[in-house]
Amino acid sequence: MRVLHIARRLVSPDLSELKVGYDLQHFKALASLLDENHVLLQSRDRRRHLVKMDRLYVHLSPCLATMFIDAALLASRCHLIVAQNPFVAGFIATVAGWASRRPVLISVHGYRFTVSYLQWILGRFTCLRSKLIRVNSRAVWKLVASWGVPEDKLRLVSDRVDLSMFRPDIDASGLKERLGLKGPTLLYVGSLTEIKGVEVLIRALPLIKEEAPGVKLVLVGDGPLRSKLEEVALKLGVRDSVVFVGRVEHSLIPRFMAACDILVHPSFTESLGRVLLEAQASGRPVVASRAGGTREALKEGVTGLLFTPGDPFDLASRVKRLLADPSLMREMGVEARRFVAERFEFWRLEGELVRLYREAVEGKA
Repeated sequence: MRVLHIARRLVSPDLSELKVGYDLQHFKALASLLDENHVLLQSRDRRRHLVKMDRLYVHLSPCLATMFIDAALLASRCHLIVAQNPFVAGFIATVAGWASRRPVLISVHGYRFTVSYLQWILGRFTCLRSKLIRVNSRAVWKLVASWGVPEDKLRLVSDRVDLSMFRPDIDASGLKERLGLKGPTLLYVGSLTEIKGVEVLIRALPLIKEEAPGVKLVLVGDGPLRSKLEEVALKLGVRDSVVFVGRVEHSLIPRFMAACDILVHPSFTESLGRVLLEAQASGRPVVASRAGGTREALKEGVTGLLFTPGDPFDLASRVKRLLADPSLMREMGVEARRFVAERFEFWRLEGELVRLYREAVEGKA
């Protein structure tokens, strides 16, 4: 089977953007199970490029307009078109599917639950025109169904995490020494934007320090709110307890996971929360907001705790409960690793997706 994946993403000819996270690894793994895996992206240098790696073909198109043309031409050589989101990529896939008379599968995951009216119109249109829709959580399932999309089109295939990459036995002593982490450590990994709720986490820090004065908060990631967050930490008197690391390569994230005691995820909305899976795979308990699909990414009271989104007092109480009971944290860490291994192991994802692709092409599971 030959499959065309379409994503609206700017990529350099060396594919460096795909090497951050699981994208390139994911596309290569899929290619090993397919006759050909074609991936269409937008070129950062506005030129056409083709990068071939065994059965994986990465096509870089100069601009959005040429992506429509390239998608239609490539689709005619494939059995199925897969859009990585229901909006622009979904529209390109829908047009290519109409032109080539090929079935389209839309993937809906990893974006805000509140969308603009135009996004709602576009997402609903592409989903209604598609053969099947892959969602990565029950929360996203309910969202897409609320658009008026028939539920018999929906298929749940969750995100996955590489257990060989995220492990409890990683030595982070050098990193802890470099960052000055000598006491309890909280970790946040993600963008510094309003929707991620990082300010709520910083406002909870003085409350946490009442019972754990030596606690440090490490923020891995960057974004437009960094200056504001630094000011908030300064005004609250906890600036010396917050370490702003900035953006780092995904390959370094396992070391940060190993250096922390608890991962905190205060987002106001989340489709699932892959970082929660990565932390649990690393044997770390998690504290997350009760938002969107986060409830599916952990077992409350077993691998982590949930708090009310936007409530620093509730967040602080959950963190303090864990810090006050090291044995509970250890038990949760062990259960967290087991939970992810049973439900979210990376290498199972490709097999599930290929079965879904065959269903879309052949019309049967």
